[in-house]
Amino acid sequence: MFIDTPPLVSYVHIMPSAPLPYAPYSLRRTPRRRAAPLRPRDLVVKPKPPRQPTLPAERFSAALLNADSLGLQCVKHKEPLHNIVVRIHAEEIKGAVEGIFQDPSIFKLHLTLEPVMYMRPLKVVLAEFVGDECQLSAPTWLSRLWHADGKSAQRVRSYEWVITYVFNLLAIPGLVLPTLPVWTEVLQYAVHIKDRVAALENLIVEETDVSVAQESNGMEIIPPVEVAEVHLEGHMANLAI
Repeated sequence: MFIDTPPLVSYVHIMPSAPLPYAPYSLRRTPRRRAAPLRPRDLVVKPKPPRQPTLPAERFSAALLNADSLGLQCVKHKEPLHNIVVRIHAEEIKGAVEGIFQDPSIFKLHLTLEPVMYMRPLKVVLAEFVGDECQLSAPTWLSRLWHADGKSAQRVRSYEWVITYVFNLLAIPGLVLPTLPVWTEVLQYAVHIKDRVAALENLIVEETDVSVAQESNGMEIIPPVEVAEVHLEGHMANLAI
């Protein structure tokens, strides 16, 4: 026996006091919100911006590699005696291995100052970093030198450039200098080169005057630069470099 059941909508008319969420037509008319599909550019992971130089060694390497003039007329002097070969090198010391574990590596930034005149080069360690060269907290000097030839770079700068940089560095308010003795040593070395160059130039001027007098008297003339270098070595031999 077939029983004709009335449509479900009729119950709504019979039960006008039924709550709205239970009404069948309300369920059918409720729109379904769908999230918009992602655009291709939204699926790309944007790399984080590189760190900016903030530490003393980072500032120095950036100024050296970017040829920052530091307000001077030029980064290197036209006179060779006024120039210094500045070399920076990143060294990696592997961490100890115990079974399947290994300690993080230690990276050191070495600085070598080698003047044109005959002097013992200055070699110091500007900074150290413990970790991995790929992590975001790695110093900027490590990221720039790690893929360079020999993990090193060298530039020719005047001693005035080195002196100006260290003075500017020490004048930065609130800057923490964990390696202050090292920067003091760099400053003293550059000032020492300046004094030697000034003494040599004064001797050259004096010997030039003597050569002019000897030439007028018909005497044998010795190049003033050679005489000045001999005198300078005698004057500076007792100084610790």
